[in-house]
Amino acid sequence: QDNGGNDVMKLGEGIKKEDLWFKKEGKDLTINNLTNQDQMTVKNWYSGSANKIEQIELADGGHISNISIDLLVQAMATFDVKPMAETSLTPSQQNTIQAALANTWVDPTK
Repeated sequence: QDNGGNDVMKLGEGIKKEDLWFKKEGKDLTINNLTNQDQMTVKNWYSGSANKIEQIELADGGHISNISIDLLVQAMATFDVKPMAETSLTPSQQNTIQAALANTWVDPTK
């Protein structure tokens, strides 16, 4: 639980924003790494703002805020697929996801 601080989840080298799939599961947020099938769960993310991480940061400095994570979850939830890799998405779905990633992640150069 958050006591008012700025919580940051830092992900390791080699993980790219395109590798991650965000999903709401009950009250939890799950983040799947599509390249190696690793999964992270943030318990009770949807139970209130005190349970949210303020930012997820990639090793290259790219990052996404909790508000943008919620927007990305909504975008990814529109697909009636359980992607094991982004290549399982149609070209149209891939374009939609790429646009959502561009609108939610802050690149390290910004």
